[in-house]
Amino acid sequence: MINPLLIVEILSPSTERSDRRLNLSVYQKLQSVREIMLIDADSYHAEVYRRENDHWGTELVRGPESALYLASVDLRVSMSELYQGIAIPTEPAEPCLQAPAAT
Repeated sequence: MINPLLIVEILSPSTERSDRRLNLSVYQKLQSVREIMLIDADSYHAEVYRRENDHWGTELVRGPESALYLASVDLRVSMSELYQGIAIPTEPAEPCLQAPAAT
C-alpha cells in the first residue's frame, strides 16, 4: 500500500503487545498516516491516534453507545455498529460486599 491515511489494527490477546509496542511506533513514522485505530476484539473499546501537525493525540472510545469519528476518511460510526455480529462478552458484575456472617 502506498501512502495510507488510516491504519486499523484489531487487537487480540496474542497480538496486542506487539501491535502496541512495535507496530504503533512504526505506523506513526509514516508521513502519510493521519490516524491509527486500535480496536479491541473482546470489548467495546477503541483507541484512535490522530496526527495533529507534528504531534499525536489519542481518543479513547468505550461502550456500545459511544461513537467514533475517523477524520481521515470522514466516517462516524457507533461502536454497536462497528461490532455488529460479533459476540462481545458482557462485563462482569461488580462484586457484592457482604457483611460477615454472625457467629
